[in-house]
Amino acid sequence: MLSKKSKAIGFIIMSAFGFAMMAAFVRLAGDLPFTQKTFFRNLVAVAVAAVVLCREKVGFKWEKGNLPLLIIRATCGTLGIFCNYYAIDHLVLADANILNKMSPPNHPDRISNLREGYSLPSSILSLPCTLKGTGLLYK
Repeated sequence: MLSKKSKAIGFIIMSAFGFAMMAAFVRLAGDLPFTQKTFFRNLVAVAVAAVVLCREKVGFKWEKGNLPLLIIRATCGTLGIFCNYYAIDHLVLADANILNKMSPPNHPDRISNLREGYSLPSSILSLPCTLKGTGLLYK
């Protein structure tokens, strides 16, 4: 029987492999515009989400006050996917993957650090360090 830590490590490795394969297939898709690649990626995501929602018999609902925040989140997520696919098309694949993983929007742990009692200065200082590390990728 595997421990929870071993399972977590296995899931992290599978996730990294899945995202690397996705990036490779996006690159192999050829001369399609990155917006078209994004559209079909989101179409697959909607289909998967619809299947899960139907299987669990959970409707898609939101509170009235949360709708503007949901729209902002969806817009920012779509822009993030646009930027990722643009980077995959125009950079070396490894650099595009590292850039995607190191970008500050991919670090929600900064917020969770504040909830768990980490100090605000250390969380704020980690953002410029992330940006500096991202800048070191470029020669």
